[in-house]
Amino acid sequence: HLESLKAQAAVDNDNGLLDFSWWGDWCPPSGCHADRSHHNMAIVSSFMYLKQIRIMAKMSKRLGHKTDQAEYEALEKSVAAAFNAKFYNKTAATYYEYGRRKAEYLSPQTCIALAMDLGVIPADGLEAVMDTLVDDVMVKNNGHLNLGIVGVKYLLPALSRGGHVDVALQVAQTEDQ
Repeated sequence: HLESLKAQAAVDNDNGLLDFSWWGDWCPPSGCHADRSHHNMAIVSSFMYLKQIRIMAKMSKRLGHKTDQAEYEALEKSVAAAFNAKFYNKTAATYYEYGRRKAEYLSPQTCIALAMDLGVIPADGLEAVMDTLVDDVMVKNNGHLNLGIVGVKYLLPALSRGGHVDVALQVAQTEDQ
């Protein structure tokens, strides 16, 4: 499976990232909009791809397959760097997939939570990125979720690891819509 993803990443010609998916973060409150050309939400596809590469690197290490381990670890570094190069905006202190139609954009809640789970947020930008996430949750969305089934798994842990357990708790306890 991973070999087929690597081949797809080569075809997508996006510095080793995957640039295909019918859906991104299916289905956020703002709605879902399929892109029938399969070029929608590379951030979600690339996130899952990087997670799978890391699993293979760990498995190779555990099995003592040093050549495979070295290959997957090198691929992991390359894809993680490409992830930040494409999706991280240091000036805006956020992760975002640029170049999509407005209806296709994922909220910062999903994008930042995915980056936090991957551990790719640069140390010198972590506090500012977390401030962006907290602002999106608490100010722009009044303490509510604005993400779909992919991002929701990662949001509360991202807030907690980023030092905002209070915000994670508030989101978890918000009853109104």
